[in-house]
Amino acid sequence: MNKDFLENIKENLIKIKKYYNKNISAKYKGISILLLVGLAFFLSSNFLFNKDFSVNSTELNRKYLLKNLEIQLQNREYNPNTGLVEIMLKIKNTDLSQNTKLKFNIVEKQDVSKKLNVNVIKVDDDNYVVYSKLPLKWSAICLKISIDSQSEIDNKTIVKLYSSSKDTNVNTDLVEEDKLGCTIKFINFNINEINKEIEVNNKKLDSNNEQIKNIENNIKELEDNKKYRTDEENKEAESKITSYKTSISDLKNNNIQTEKLIKEYQERIKKLEEKKVDLKNTKN
Repeated sequence: MNKDFLENIKENLIKIKKYYNKNISAKYKGISILLLVGLAFFLSSNFLFNKDFSVNSTELNRKYLLKNLEIQLQNREYNPNTGLVEIMLKIKNTDLSQNTKLKFNIVEKQDVSKKLNVNVIKVDDDNYVVYSKLPLKWSAICLKISIDSQSEIDNKTIVKLYSSSKDTNVNTDLVEEDKLGCTIKFINFNINEINKEIEVNNKKLDSNNEQIKNIENNIKELEDNKKYRTDEENKEAESKITSYKTSISDLKNNNIQTEKLIKEYQERIKKLEEKKVDLKNTKN
């Protein structure tokens, strides 16, 4: 797309140049060419500045690497009444011997040369919240995360996380929280994510139980028709029954592990709820 755009400008400039060569004096040729070159530069520059925003919004929970860091965009919300945007990040340091400082910048698609003010709250070692005020008619933003260093190499190492207005959750109750409020927000977020995992595993249990029921029906059908088969056919049927019973055993063992996992998730939620109550009591 970038190549086609520039080629189109080039072709138009050639056509205009031919026209001027035939119809306009040298003085005006020079002025006109300068104006056209300037216009072409402006248009191509604006296109190049905005080409990053041609990509889709960054997928939630996808991991991006920045040196010794694993970065995930966990959630994004926007209040259309105030222009406040909130971006929740998980940033895991895979090398605890490195104390890495980070820089955060946000630019909006309509004016990529302007860095918006950001407020970054480090909730704990792994969790961050980034706040910023956006123009009311924004279309897309790019959150740039880089290592805060004097090294030129580090400054060129950047992770870019994109968010379009279409893919950002609207929350008219969204307000900028302090560190304690962000901590509670992350707890609620984690509880919600764990509940999703419980739901997935409950569906897995339902699916396994349905399979067990179907297999048991197949076994019953084979056993009910035993007297109508020859000895050789019964040998084949017995082999199938043995295989079916092995499948049932595997599914039941899988259910046991899944139920243990669900119980663990429920315990985690219980602990998070306890922590949230204690934090709220501290706040009060």
